[in-house]
Amino acid sequence: MTDAAKELEDMILSRLWARGQASVADLRSDLAADMRERAWSHADILACLRHMDRKGWVDREQRSRGAVYTARLNARTARHHALGQLLSKAGEESGLLGSFVIRDIDLDPQDLADLKAERAEKARRQAESTARAQSSAKAQSGPNTRATPKTRS
Repeated sequence: MTDAAKELEDMILSRLWARGQASVADLRSDLAADMRERAWSHADILACLRHMDRKGWVDREQRSRGAVYTARLNARTARHHALGQLLSKAGEESGLLGSFVIRDIDLDPQDLADLKAERAEKARRQAESTARAQSSAKAQSGPNTRATPKTRS
């Protein structure tokens, strides 16, 4: 996902939290008033909302003249997701990064511990999956049946 798409997601969530619910046209109007440098098209906003709906971040309610969206995530949960993405990119530096995040934003230390546990579990599952795939590939190739060259006597 591009930085622009992530920025649009953040802006949409902010507007939905402020409004409670909004149509694509409402969001486009709000964003146009705030973003003089970039005008988001109806299609951009709709595509982003559909993506956010698939991720479970917004709810969509069909109305006679289009859909109305509401945020399913609250601000705390959104920060939790964002921090999880940041920590997964940070790798070994996640402990140091986490300490700065706790100090600089309103984040419960338990949230960080939960994120680290989730990350460790994800890494464990990925390692198991890789090991199973390697084992399966080895089993399918069978024993080493390479012919040895005959030597003349």
